Amino acid sequence: MKIVVLGGAGQMSSLTVRDLAHSDDVKEILVADFNFEKAKAVAEENGPKCKAAFCDAYNTEQVRETIRGYDCVINGCTYKVNLYVMDACLKEKIHYTDLGGLFYITLEQMKLDQAFREAGITAVLSMGGTPGTINVLARYAVDRLDTVETVNVLNGCGDWTKTTEVFSVPYSIKTIMEEFTIRPVEYVGGKHVDVDPRSGLELINFPLPLGPAYAHYTIHSEPATMPAAWKEKGLKNVYFKLALPQDFHDKVAFLADIGFASQTEIEVREGIKLKPADMLDAVIRSMPKDANAEVKDCDILRAEVIGTKDGRVVKYTVDSIARQNERLKCSSTELNTGAPPSIVAQMIVRGDVTERGAFGAERGVDPEIFFEELAKRDMYVYVNQEYPVSIDSFEPINKQKEI
Repeated sequence: MKIVVLGGAGQMSSLTVRDLAHSDDVKEILVADFNFEKAKAVAEENGPKCKAAFCDAYNTEQVRETIRGYDCVINGCTYKVNLYVMDACLKEKIHYTDLGGLFYITLEQMKLDQAFREAGITAVLSMGGTPGTINVLARYAVDRLDTVETVNVLNGCGDWTKTTEVFSVPYSIKTIMEEFTIRPVEYVGGKHVDVDPRSGLELINFPLPLGPAYAHYTIHSEPATMPAAWKEKGLKNVYFKLALPQDFHDKVAFLADIGFASQTEIEVREGIKLKPADMLDAVIRSMPKDANAEVKDCDILRAEVIGTKDGRVVKYTVDSIARQNERLKCSSTELNTGAPPSIVAQMIVRGDVTERGAFGAERGVDPEIFFEELAKRDMYVYVNQEYPVSIDSFEPINKQKEI
């Protein structure tokens, strides 16, 4: 199979390229990026299967020329180009997956479901770790229930890396700032409701090595795709909460609160205007990297699914735990984000994903096959089942968790 990785020179997508290069079924990988020199370096690092190309993902016609003749496109670029790339894939009749659309773009992408179905191709939307793997965790539980009321989607991150870096950022600082400032949209009582950024603070007892950590609402795509998939099972609520390391969280919150998330130009001196978010991104990119850092971190994905089975209220908790990976030479965040689109792109081309259209991973990705692939990459899934004994509801214990 032949796979294109758009934005393949980026932090997460370069891991996607590495994972594809380790896969026997993949015969050719095109690393396409606006930064051609960086794309060429990534291609050279990952062996003879890889080659590099320049591509401006905002230019649909250029994307068409770049991807023509390939089996699947993995879009690792900013979510702002998702619709342009999907348009190119539709016209070339090539399968597609990406890392997410930050809710609003995802909703627009879902409108292309019929067009992709009629073209006979598949677009698995938002196929990183979260959204992505976490949707498949939820699917595993939903498949075992007769009805579903609530899906709680939780991401917990821990970092104990020994480094000289003053401020080490696990993924795009622009995305993090958006997650901290854009009003989150949750699915509550059968409709989408926006809430205050960083509200809903809750202490989550994640598995070790993380343990208890505070999580809050952020803008994410799970509340966009899940309601459409499980409406017939009665789904009423979908919530997403994020728990970052506390010290890192506090630094980001400070930067967001003083305006560094803003995309509005400000005059820094006469005749010179800059966007604070761009300035912050540039400063972080220019900071020296610690080549001798001893990476030690974890990225935990959790789907809590509450529903009924044979008339009884049941709660499934499905966890996926990732750690730094020596074989792939990456952090847990890079592994959790970069490996899943590689897995799913290969599943699509192999025929393990047979549904056509544009949809979230919970609709078209088989959990059993996907979990086997995660395990090959040292990411493991654990399941717990609970049910109340003295009362037919989880409501009392949920209220006790609130801060």
